[in-house]
Amino acid sequence: MRMPQPVILGVAMLAGSALAGCGSGDTAAVLAPSAAHGTGAVTKAQAVAYAQAVNLRAADLPRMNTSSPEHEGKAPTRLELALARCDGEQDPLQRVLNRVSPTFTSPTEGEGEHEEIHSSVEVLPTATIAAKHNAAQISPRGLGCIRRFFPAAFAKSDTRRLRYGPVTLHHLPDPLPGTPGSFAVRITTSVLGVPSQIAATPPHVYIDILGFLAGASEINLTATGFPEPVAEEAEQHLITTLYNRAQTNKL
Repeated sequence: MRMPQPVILGVAMLAGSALAGCGSGDTAAVLAPSAAHGTGAVTKAQAVAYAQAVNLRAADLPRMNTSSPEHEGKAPTRLELALARCDGEQDPLQRVLNRVSPTFTSPTEGEGEHEEIHSSVEVLPTATIAAKHNAAQISPRGLGCIRRFFPAAFAKSDTRRLRYGPVTLHHLPDPLPGTPGSFAVRITTSVLGVPSQIAATPPHVYIDILGFLAGASEINLTATGFPEPVAEEAEQHLITTLYNRAQTNKL
């Protein structure tokens, strides 16, 4: 059973970008007037240096391949803007930076198994704004918005031979108990298609998103697995690595 890698990448990017920060373009974001003139506002240069120090790197995943380099997030999509309006989070255009680590993929697909992992560091103007942003995204209202928007969004990725089934979302155990803004959720969808290509029992794509707050930043880990989730132990190790770096490299 083999699922084309571009299909997996598309699903992971769609899900990860919605909850792990939709990001800004390559130019400095437009700050809200109150944040731009407030004390302690983070600059773009500070944000870039911090993100590069915290994000995952090749040495963290030595057995995986690097399929794309570290980069800044793209401009918000219509879906991401709609989600922001729905859950009441910070306007995506007010972000200082959203920097995404290299994307790491499993070296061989074998019998169709595939894993993809990346982290992201989203920096907002102040710690207060970051806390409000995080709270809105992971609130019952925020998760409800994801449940509302995602089925139609996944449907747009359907192809002639492959399409996605129902989308579910549920909480995973808190990866960093006691850490501000710590959360973990799993988004799951089944993959339907031509019988000769897909097994009789539809396989699933599992997208785990873990994150926490560190001052004016939200750090996230996105781990995608097909047809099984990425191992909990691996996710815990990586989110702990990100947490330790965030504590060492204060923004």
